[in-house]
Amino acid sequence: MNSENMKQVVDHLYDLPHYTSKNPMDHTRELLRRLGDPQDEFAVIHIAGSNGKGSTASFLFSMLKAAGVHTGLFTSPHLCDIRERFMTTDGVCEEEEFLAAFEKVRSVADEMRDEGESYPTFFEMIFAIGMLLFKDRKVSVVVMEAGMGGLSDTTNVVKRPVVSVITSISLEHTEYLGDTIELIAAQKAGIIREGVPVVYDACNPEAAAVIRETAEEKNAAAYPVSDDDVRIAEWSEEGILFSFQCDFLPVRKYRIPFVAEYQTVNAGLAITAFCTFVQEMGLNVGENASKQPLLSWIYHGLSTAMWPGRMQQIEKEVYFDGAHNEGGIREFVSTVGQLCRDDEKPPILLYSMVREKDHQACIRHLTTIPWNRIVISRVEGERGTDPKDLAAGFPEECQFRIDVIDDAKAAYAHCLELKEEGQKFFATGSLYFIGTLLEEC
Repeated sequence: MNSENMKQVVDHLYDLPHYTSKNPMDHTRELLRRLGDPQDEFAVIHIAGSNGKGSTASFLFSMLKAAGVHTGLFTSPHLCDIRERFMTTDGVCEEEEFLAAFEKVRSVADEMRDEGESYPTFFEMIFAIGMLLFKDRKVSVVVMEAGMGGLSDTTNVVKRPVVSVITSISLEHTEYLGDTIELIAAQKAGIIREGVPVVYDACNPEAAAVIRETAEEKNAAAYPVSDDDVRIAEWSEEGILFSFQCDFLPVRKYRIPFVAEYQTVNAGLAITAFCTFVQEMGLNVGENASKQPLLSWIYHGLSTAMWPGRMQQIEKEVYFDGAHNEGGIREFVSTVGQLCRDDEKPPILLYSMVREKDHQACIRHLTTIPWNRIVISRVEGERGTDPKDLAAGFPEECQFRIDVIDDAKAAYAHCLELKEEGQKFFATGSLYFIGTLLEEC
């Protein structure tokens, strides 16, 4: 099998939305049943939310790796290679492994279609492929990021996770999940299972109330984490040193290799979820935790976590961030303000976004930064927004110049030409967009 086969398979998967639609959970269960229910072969930490799912998952994956646990990491979307969605502690799968798993899933999918069943969606196929890969690699634990929602999400076929985690919630996919924070929170809270502990971001009181009520209904122990629980001790372009206290550990200082302040809450979620997981698996993390290797796993896991495309420094003064909705853009703007607070030259922004997002809300946040120049481009594929339409959404009174360059790679080259020494350059608006740019680096 060669790279040409790989490209054909990926093209086939991306083509699925053209001739299939969202299927009920029973359809996914049947697909997995015919594959031998691979999702039942390992313990699961299940993560839902609007923003921060991937970062929190990455922290947890890194902690489990530090603890010597053979772990799988299921995330979406990928940046450059579809196999990024199925990481394990011994690396990304080989093309041959991916193709073999795909063939097994496609065979069952074709069988179901021939029997009059609906064909699996893109995400169902990806999920089934991932579960087979993790089973074949004999992982013990999978850190599993939900897709768009929670309650009806494909990943919710997992019978009983060890712990559920709900990250920051904001208005997103309102045509599917609801048009209020409470409605979206109810969808995300759908991953909470009877008696399974849940760790959740409590920064938004409306979302937190819904999650807390759902946890009470499901007799699930609930562990809230908010920005009041973290205190930044030191902040630099290399990362953040912060203190954090949870129900399992006293106040301690931790270091993360990320510059965005919101990552401290994600790290707090991961610490609490990791301690909850260890407790649920029957290990002691109480008063004698300092005598256990637990803290060393947490320290090492946090400090070595990697999550590309999230306020990632590509080179000196150049940053990529996959903020993709209003909540993400708000945090992006906050981080830009911190990074540029002492700069003499205003920064440059390269921006693009998919069609279904709230462009005007994102623009309102972006215009609070006195950019030197904004260059607007297009996310590849059918979901990409015409950059001229994005540019038209910026108010006429903006003091900065806006350039429109349709091709993302040409737009990136243009920004590098514009950039001067001592001036920072940021790219944001979509993880798909960031993935395209990373191919140039």
